[in-house]
Amino acid sequence: MLDIRNLLTYCCRGERLVSGHWNSMLNRGIIFSIFERLKVLQEE
Repeated sequence: MLDIRNLLTYCCRGERLVSGHWNSMLNRGIIFSIFERLKVLQEE
């Protein structure tokens, strides 16, 4: 869970520095991967 929190923090902080960072993370599939991992962890 700590890794997922770190990735989401990275996305939030990145948006402060670079406009459109969230959009980039969405287009690259990073956000989707995070949610998929959360789903797996929830099922365990």
